[in-house]
Amino acid sequence: MLKSINVHKLVLSLLQKAKQLPKTPKFINNQSHKLIQTIKGGLKMTIIKVNLHKVSAERSLTARGGQIKINNNVSIKDVEDLDFEVSGKKGLKFTFTFNCSYEPDLGKIDVEGQVIYVGNEAEVKEIKKGWDEHKKVPIAVTEEVVNAALHKGNIQAIKISEEVSLPSPLPLPKLQKQIMGKDIPKVE
Repeated sequence: MLKSINVHKLVLSLLQKAKQLPKTPKFINNQSHKLIQTIKGGLKMTIIKVNLHKVSAERSLTARGGQIKINNNVSIKDVEDLDFEVSGKKGLKFTFTFNCSYEPDLGKIDVEGQVIYVGNEAEVKEIKKGWDEHKKVPIAVTEEVVNAALHKGNIQAIKISEEVSLPSPLPLPKLQKQIMGKDIPKVE
């Protein structure tokens, strides 16, 4: 039987002890490590959550077989202020779209959502100002947001591609029977 734990209490406990940790313990995952680094001052902003609000897929019933080209694309569509009350901190909602198209005209998968990003007030205001004036976000922030959107988008695309009989948008591991003349199973 699995014992249930309160994740919020665990993260809070880790954050309270963050300044006392000489290095990050092995059991702390990447997201918790980012939160700890934020408290220590190593990173100034962090992604809190990725929410999805639209997932759709369509497959053409008239498409012919042959070579299939799969294109994945992520774009940031909007940046909005996030309302919450934490002293010295402010948040942003990055609205994104993830598109996976199968060519020639086999089908497509679309995922839309928001990446919730939190940081200190001055940096958040600067990012929002850059978006409002030039529709640009600093490259370091863009990298984090797009990677989070790609991660969530690809997972959803893999799930839904099976439901509509489209190939997986990412190559999946396969078992290989022969390696240099020997009958030894290998995963590639």
